[in-house]
Amino acid sequence: MITINTNRLIDIRNATYEIIDSKIVSLSVQKIEQDINGVVARGLYYYTNNEGIVIKLKDNVVYFTWEDIQAVELSQLQPMNNINYKDASFQRLMEFTVLRLTQESGQNFGINIEDWDFS
Repeated sequence: MITINTNRLIDIRNATYEIIDSKIVSLSVQKIEQDINGVVARGLYYYTNNEGIVIKLKDNVVYFTWEDIQAVELSQLQPMNNINYKDASFQRLMEFTVLRLTQESGQNFGINIEDWDFS
């Protein structure tokens, strides 16, 4: 669905927390599910090694209740002005991704919000 990359190299660490490489890290949101209770976004953090193989760092699952979504939309986001469902959905997905990454800044692999390239 959407993929964003860091704008700088991020240290990749092994199980004993030793730095084994530095790579551009990507966050890919691959699936959105919604039901009567809310929305679940599923994706993963990953990087591509020197051989071009995608290495998963961790799964990423985020849940928002409809009440959470409404509160954010009313207080922090501009009204959606796109009547195209697909474009509007991707716009909101990106906006909520940015908000979540802002909340998590520094918590995942030491990636801060300013390390992401949203262009």
